[in-house]
Amino acid sequence: MNRSSSFRSADSVVYHATPLPKAYSIGSIFLPQKFIGKEREMKPEADYLKKLLQAFRDAPEPTTNIQELKAAGLDYNHDPQFEFHLRLLVDDQYVENDDGSRDIGFQRGVDGRLSWGAVPLRLTSSGHEFAAALCDQTVFEKVKGKLFPLSVSTIRAVAVAILKAEITKRTGLPL
Repeated sequence: MNRSSSFRSADSVVYHATPLPKAYSIGSIFLPQKFIGKEREMKPEADYLKKLLQAFRDAPEPTTNIQELKAAGLDYNHDPQFEFHLRLLVDDQYVENDDGSRDIGFQRGVDGRLSWGAVPLRLTSSGHEFAAALCDQTVFEKVKGKLFPLSVSTIRAVAVAILKAEITKRTGLPL
């Protein structure tokens, strides 16, 4: 039996609520169906982070958006890794909205589902430095095996230091 109730908010909008099946709720906490029965840790993944940063670098314009990132093989609709890694990059100010804000174009509804909008996103100067370091194959191999799943800011600091050492080694110029 499916009972629903309606209520009117202070701004006169009528909302309809249908109780969730018990299998999908724990007390008052809603778990989206895609997470039911999954025991998965979310932690930074080297390959995914590199792919995301490379997609920003490969964008034909100074900004990109989720549609272009999807075309590069990063599925914002069905892969929680996309949201996770993009938010980490925003948290550490490596990616931002073109207007300088942290608005990357998504909202989470009360049902736990994400809604994305295609807003212009850009790598910051620190983001470009991080991308250059992590996308260098020598640096990536060293960082991948030793630093994941440390924080993204720690990974960036070490990756940039390794890249600078490699540049010094390749050119003889101290950095």
